[in-house]
Amino acid sequence: MKYIKRTIAPDEEILAQAHLHWIYTFQAFLWLIFGWWLLGYGIYKCVSILIMKATTEIAITSRRFIYKKGWLNRQSTEFDISRIEGCNYFQSIWGRIFGFGTLEVRGTGVGVVVLPLIARPVAFRRAIIEAKVQQEE
Repeated sequence: MKYIKRTIAPDEEILAQAHLHWIYTFQAFLWLIFGWWLLGYGIYKCVSILIMKATTEIAITSRRFIYKKGWLNRQSTEFDISRIEGCNYFQSIWGRIFGFGTLEVRGTGVGVVVLPLIARPVAFRRAIIEAKVQQEE
């Protein structure tokens, strides 16, 4: 959460954070174990997945929704909580069993931000809704 902590205002607080699910680490090691025969492609995929997992930051603050990804090429999507129109989540049967899902945040004038497989998507969705209700009061 280095990027998020550096960019929040002094009177802004982090209400909730989302983390990529451990399935990414598992997938990376599967590439390492079973992809070695592809002449280094398995190692490349393993390292790129682990870097993506380590450099992705997702948070909801008292004022904003923040989604940052990337290490060398950084991409950040941020918008005010008041601009959030809705939030949907998608969970497969495996997602329900292992606790991961995809979250889709729709914002006014921003479009749709689709988060990757995060751990506990229902709890993070609830945090977004609670932050929006708090700001409207």
